[in-house]
Amino acid sequence: MAHGQKLTLDALKPRQYEFEVESPDGEMMVFTFRAPSQATFWNIDADNKAPDKAKFAKTFNKDMAGNIIPIPDDDAYQREFSGYIQRIMFKKILAIWVDSETVLKGKTEEDRLVEMSDLAAWVISALWKITQMLMATGTDAINARTFRGD
Repeated sequence: MAHGQKLTLDALKPRQYEFEVESPDGEMMVFTFRAPSQATFWNIDADNKAPDKAKFAKTFNKDMAGNIIPIPDDDAYQREFSGYIQRIMFKKILAIWVDSETVLKGKTEEDRLVEMSDLAAWVISALWKITQMLMATGTDAINARTFRGD
C-alpha cells in the first residue's frame, strides 16, 4: 500500500504473503501464509479449552468465599498445559500456512498436527514467528500523523 493511500475494505481483508526463511545450512525457503481474520484465531481459542486443573488435583483448598480450589499435581498439569499450548500454536500455524496441505502429507488436520511435531525446531520457530507477525502489528509499523483538516 502506498504511503498515505486512502483505505478500502479490500485493503483491510486477509491476503497472502510470502516469507523467505534461511535454513541453518544457508538454503532459502519460501513459505506462503494467509493473514488471519480475527475470527480465525478466536475460533481456535474457543474450540480448544485449557486442561481442567481439577483433573490433576490430589488436594483441594477453600478460598475466602468457601469455593473449593483444586491444587493440581504441578508436574502432570504442566506437561498437559504445555501440550495444550503447543496444540494451539500448531493449529494457528496450520490455519494460515497456505503450503501446509502440500508440504505435510496428513489427510486430516489431526494428522498434520502430529506431523508438525517431527519438523525441525528451527522450522517451527520460523513458522510461529511468521504467524505472530501476521497476528499483530508492531509499534514500529504504526506512524502517527498530525491531523491536517479536510
